[in-house]
Amino acid sequence: MSSSGLKKATAYAIERASQRKISSKTGKKKKDSRARGDAEKAEGQVLVLNKGEIRAMLTAEFDATLTVKQTNQVFKQIKQFLDRKQANIRWTNTEDRAWASNKANLRTFLEKPGDMAWVLSGFEAAKSSKFKSANKGDDVAGILSAYIKKTLKKDVSAKDISKKLQLGHGERGAASSEFGLIRAADEAADKFNLTKYEKRKLKTVILSQRKKHKLHTKVNHNQLWDAAKGTFAKGFRFIISYQDKEMNSEDAVRETKAFKETLEDWDVMGTNTSTPVIEGFENLFLHKVAPKTKIKNTKVSRKTSKKIKESSNTSVNKSENIKVAKAYKVARGLSVSSLAKAGIRKPKTQAKATVSPFSYMAMINKKLPQTVRKNMGASGLQNRTGRFANSVKIQDVNTTQQGHPSFGYTYAKNPYQVFEVGEGSAPWATAQRDPRKLIDRSIREVAAELAIGRFYTRRL
Repeated sequence: MSSSGLKKATAYAIERASQRKISSKTGKKKKDSRARGDAEKAEGQVLVLNKGEIRAMLTAEFDATLTVKQTNQVFKQIKQFLDRKQANIRWTNTEDRAWASNKANLRTFLEKPGDMAWVLSGFEAAKSSKFKSANKGDDVAGILSAYIKKTLKKDVSAKDISKKLQLGHGERGAASSEFGLIRAADEAADKFNLTKYEKRKLKTVILSQRKKHKLHTKVNHNQLWDAAKGTFAKGFRFIISYQDKEMNSEDAVRETKAFKETLEDWDVMGTNTSTPVIEGFENLFLHKVAPKTKIKNTKVSRKTSKKIKESSNTSVNKSENIKVAKAYKVARGLSVSSLAKAGIRKPKTQAKATVSPFSYMAMINKKLPQTVRKNMGASGLQNRTGRFANSVKIQDVNTTQQGHPSFGYTYAKNPYQVFEVGEGSAPWATAQRDPRKLIDRSIREVAAELAIGRFYTRRL
């Protein structure tokens, strides 16, 4: 493969991944990418909902806490609604219909306790199933709103519930930006006849940038797009889930950064030099392993190089990822780990001081009882003996899929759980007296002093 061929391939991949939607009415480019539009139009997408996550959202955002029994009851209604939607799909592909009718296929998408999955015709169907004013309550948000009003006597509108649950592809499967990059790399490799090694290098850039920006890759990049046919690979499914609005926005920022920097790295990789990328590295590697003195009755059939001194101009300005820049400086597009095999050391980076989640747990526990006592008052639980405040303690900490700490706490449930909504009963259990609300507020107050950042709390 010539360096000019690799340059054409990377240029094509950058242009393909950057394409925008075209308005059918005006013919002008839209803000959204074409990859996102194509991802949303894909037929037979899997919608995954988690009962526990939606229950937690209702508590946190609307102070509407359902018991486990109540959660199961409302999800029975949601299941009946979505089962009906799935049964009414007008399939254009008989293979897709056969796949969707096999319940065992859907079970492969159930990753967490409380997961439930359905096949819908596409992204728009999932969107309208979540909430649409024309549905008049016949959607997921409408079912939740009606149940809360009937059971908890709280007026929470379906529209407000829908605003807190944003649809997205990235949490459970391939994000649209990731799909756009994978498709661009596969099509470029097919169009310009790249070797498997060169194709893998394009894909490695995608993966390294996603890892750098703490984005999970949950799909096999080789099983997503069939470049020869110009269609999704057989068996691939986009996965849609309801995501927290704030988390969805944070993920979108990281996705955008990873996307832009992948294009920058491809641009650097494709920059032309007089020594082709692969050949340059091989010459460099062979120099390291070649014998220092000529062996009798042997012939050198290829030159080796001690250094690659060639350079070329590029419009890319990178201030981050020194390791990647160093690798490109020596041999365009080759990873630091590959260069290390040839004896090239990666640059030293100054180690950052990090605090473990368990250290944070100890620091919070030190101040937690006094903070709980301070936050107790007339409208909620009142401090009389100090027994409740002294019983509050964080017992464990783990990390969510998004990389945020999740602190699990306990308190003296006997007798104070009578004030907990969903566990106690009227007139004792009220939103103002609920111990969880007081404890969460107190943990966050202490955490703010420690500058922990985003985290979650849960009662054990």
